[in-house]
Amino acid sequence: KRDLADSPRTVIAACVVQDGQAYWTHIGDCRFYLIRKGRILARTRDHTVVQRLLDEGRIREEAMVMHPHRNRLLQCLGGIQYPRPDWQDAVRLDRGDIVLLCSDGLWGPLTPRQLLHPLLSKPLGEAIPELVELAERIAGPECDNVSVVAMTWNEGEGE
Repeated sequence: KRDLADSPRTVIAACVVQDGQAYWTHIGDCRFYLIRKGRILARTRDHTVVQRLLDEGRIREEAMVMHPHRNRLLQCLGGIQYPRPDWQDAVRLDRGDIVLLCSDGLWGPLTPRQLLHPLLSKPLGEAIPELVELAERIAGPECDNVSVVAMTWNEGEGE
């Protein structure tokens, strides 16, 4: 048994799609995005110090990326405090909606425009690897882990 200075901790984003509706939650700084008609319709709010500062109007969104406390989590799995996930009421999916779940290693280095462009201009099978490569390139040697899963809702297209 190894003696760890801290207990292992992690973050999570989860989504269930059932009967054409999406239900999601998260803990930490991983994100869920719902993209509809070229726009981010919904995204989770990070459980971080900088998200709280932004919500309180104490910093601007552009400052989040370089803030010295950008990686300080207010909630996680495996910490001392029991997490309080934010549960989202069900949202009916429209044909063409994109559901994206990702770690901060993907969304952190990218602007919303950089995130959206490949998703809207290419099939997901091409867009996701392109986004991963772009995030890793922008972040450079300090790149965090990059985890991502996505789907396009196509119900009703007679597949």
